[in-house]
Amino acid sequence: MKNCFYLLILFVFTMVSCNSNKTEAVEENSKCEQQCSEQKNQVVECIMSRRSIRAYKSEQIKDEELQTILECGINAPSARNSQPWEVRVIRDKEAIDNLNKEVIADMIEKRPEAKERFADEDASVFFHAPTLLVVAYDTTQYWGQSDCGMLVQNILLAAESMNIGSCAVGCCRDYINSPKAADFVNSLNLPENYVVYLTVTLGYKDENPDAKPRDDKKVAYME
Repeated sequence: MKNCFYLLILFVFTMVSCNSNKTEAVEENSKCEQQCSEQKNQVVECIMSRRSIRAYKSEQIKDEELQTILECGINAPSARNSQPWEVRVIRDKEAIDNLNKEVIADMIEKRPEAKERFADEDASVFFHAPTLLVVAYDTTQYWGQSDCGMLVQNILLAAESMNIGSCAVGCCRDYINSPKAADFVNSLNLPENYVVYLTVTLGYKDENPDAKPRDDKKVAYME
């Protein structure tokens, strides 16, 4: 009789232990699923929260932050993995200011109405950002500009993930790719056949603008 009693106790203990292990496994799986869901949401939230920043603090972003942003940039996809981009980092304030003055002068010369826009002596097409990236593409690669667009988007989103402001600035491209900017372009030491695609400003945010309306009618389902 005692043996039967002990066997019964052992059976109950085994069943309780198994159920406990199953419960722990279910809870662990649920926790993993929740963490995966949160990680996915972080990407969506980063995309939806990013804004073009046009006011920056003077403080320079940290070297490790910049390196992470650049690493994310060059991990963008490209046609046949051609990686048809070159990125130059300018952190010298004087160099950025000089380029800004030249760009503004060129814009006013071509479009006199721009004079009113840049009437303020402190005006800057780079918004006084402490870091400026110059992105160039290989003109011999058919998808070069598209590939660089994906690189820039990676840069913008990586920066946002660290709460670092960014803005893609294209108004300086015409000047930089003109003979007037030959000295500046030479200083970039770009390979042959490369021309500037975009510049990107980076820095700690000094504003938090609201999102501008998006037209969801631009998306249509062809079913």
